[in-house]
Amino acid sequence: MRFGWICLAFLFGLLTTVPGPTASGLAAAIDPHTNPAQVGVDPTPTQASGGLPSSTPMRVTVDVYSGRPNPTWEISPSENEQVRAMLARLIGPTTATYPDWLGYRGVIIEGGVIQENAWDRARIGGGVIVEQGELGTRTIADPDRALERQLLLTGQGRIDQREFAAIRADAFPGSR
Repeated sequence: MRFGWICLAFLFGLLTTVPGPTASGLAAAIDPHTNPAQVGVDPTPTQASGGLPSSTPMRVTVDVYSGRPNPTWEISPSENEQVRAMLARLIGPTTATYPDWLGYRGVIIEGGVIQENAWDRARIGGGVIVEQGELGTRTIADPDRALERQLLLTGQGRIDQREFAAIRADAFPGSR
């Protein structure tokens, strides 16, 4: 009987295109003793559902201004895959918090791999990634700020050059 439920949960996870729990999450909801590896799905929350590429473009927003719109752009599918790979290598959780000062605080990403993992958005800044969504909030570490730096660099050529240079200098003083 358990095998039947696992197969049903696995097929449901493969056939659904609506962002939500992965097949491993469904199997665990049906039978908490189910090993996600038995249904062929990586149980780590930073892996995309079923490993399928996202059909929703990832949008990057620089969290910098308080009185005017923040710079926003979409990244390419290959850049989304780079974000996926970088997220997969990060460790967590962390007790650090997202910056709350005026000026550059970090970047916010929505869609793409974030949506695939059932998160609405992720705020990345100061060595911290805060993923937020219907499942709650999860905080993981980006200790060398590599993901934050990579996402910010995707804005080069997509936003005004002077604005990009000023934001980059504020975000990573001394970088070129």
